[in-house]
Amino acid sequence: MTNSPCKFCFSKEKQIFELDTTNCERDIGIRNIEQCKKCKHSIDLTTFDTKQYQGQGGANSYILNNKDDILYAIKMRTFWLSSLLQEANINDDDIKTLTYLDFGCGNGINIHSGLRLFKSAYGSDLDIKYFLHINKCLEVPELNNLIYGDVSNIQEQFDIISAFHVLEHFSNEDEFFIIIKKLLKKNGILICEVPTLTNDGYAPNHYNYFTVESLISILKKYNFS
Repeated sequence: MTNSPCKFCFSKEKQIFELDTTNCERDIGIRNIEQCKKCKHSIDLTTFDTKQYQGQGGANSYILNNKDDILYAIKMRTFWLSSLLQEANINDDDIKTLTYLDFGCGNGINIHSGLRLFKSAYGSDLDIKYFLHINKCLEVPELNNLIYGDVSNIQEQFDIISAFHVLEHFSNEDEFFIIIKKLLKKNGILICEVPTLTNDGYAPNHYNYFTVESLISILKKYNFS
């Protein structure tokens, strides 16, 4: 891995260092990090060595137990999603005509938010327990809006796809974008959020830590504007 150039800026100048997280809020021990000196894209070599996790996952894989807290989280996420789409010059009336998929939906907060905004809203994840827990706390009937497991058989395409803290769980980011391009309609919108190495966004199942430069590079590769 260290002998190959950076996949994003093609620089061959790299450094390897130890990241000690033992005194941080999220203690995952000492990690071996390979970082491009030019674009600062970082790879957690420890995750590659242990292969602890690969695939979907996300920032919404956390536990909320109080119904009021869950409803507040849904309200805030609904407002945030609506604001993002308005920044993309999509008004409320048009939003109601769109279909939505949250890829790596975790606890399903974005599905509940999406149902308040879009014509239809679905989520996909490899783990169903967080999603079922939230629905139980909300005392809602079982939703059929979760696509569990392998998404390769999905035939439908969506106008909007979100992926919150999912991309970094893929050891090969090309696999992520191949899935997204298959599921996203032509001229559709991808909402993608990733953690960085500098904001305590590390976790034992993260392979990649993107920078603005490396994320823009991979987005351009797959013709996102």
